[in-house]
Parts: sequence; C-alpha cells; structure tokens
Amino acid sequence: MLPDLKVCPHCEADAHQLALWGWSRGLCRYRCRSCLHTCNALTGTPLTHLRKEECRLNYATLLIDGLTVRAAAKRYGVSNNMAFLWRHRFLKAASDHRDKQETGLVEVDETFSLESCKGQRHLPRPSRKRGEVGVTRGTGPDQIPVMVARPKKPQI
Repeated sequence: MLPDLKVCPHCEADAHQLALWGWSRGLCRYRCRSCLHTCNALTGTPLTHLRKEECRLNYATLLIDGLTVRAAAKRYGVSNNMAFLWRHRFLKAASDHRDKQETGLVEVDETFSLESCKGQRHLPRPSRKRGEVGVTRGTGPDQIPVMVARPKKPQI
C-alpha cells in the first residue's frame, strides 16, 4: 500500500491542490491545480517508470541475498538490462538513505584510508604502488577520514 501524497512532487504545492485525475497501472493519479502536472505516489521516487510491480519486492530480497544480475533476470524472466536498471535504482535508493540519529550505546572510531585517484588521467600527486604509505600519517591531504559507528555490545 502506497502512502497518499502530501505535496505536489513538481511544485511542492499542498495536498489540497491535488485533484483526483483517474487511475493508471493500478495507481491513483492526481493533477496539481497550481502547475497542472499529473503525478502518482511513485513520482519522484526510484520506482518511477519501473514495470512489473509484482516483482519489485522480490527483486529487493534478491539484492540482499547477493544474487547476480543475470541470475536475477533469469529467475524473473526479464532481460539483463532490466535487472541491471532495477539493481541500480534500488542501490541508489539505499545509498540516499541516511539515519538521523543513533539510539542507545554506540562505539565510534575513525579510520584513515589513502585517497584513490584511480582512473584519473592527470594525478594531483606522484604515483605510488600498491601498499605504499602516504606522505602524511593520520590526518593530511592524502588521507581520507572515515567515521565508523556500531552498536555497543553489553559486557558479560
């Protein structure tokens, strides 16, 4: 079940500006009285224009299980291109998700990794071999800090 729209996805007008405008592919369509665009509950989401809605939820579980694109395409009888498109839409939606806050006890630490210039034609620094150390130790222009947080396990 999809939630009702609270604002127009095009002009962000309030929900009272949205008028019912029929049905399409099992979804209720709305027309904004302000900008005259039509939309549905999926407009502006990663699921926009994806067909075979009966397969979407199952495909998301296949992603979690780590199935390859070809294996997922074969299982659902879709082309490799469609499975690839779905994979990237779902992964983009997951990467955009950010938690607002952590609750409970957490352990937080930072780790540093060397900046990778892989694929760049002109390096901003002299090249280095795999496993070599950077110019600076800890914080520096060639080190990228990464914060890592995880729930703290209670001591027994």
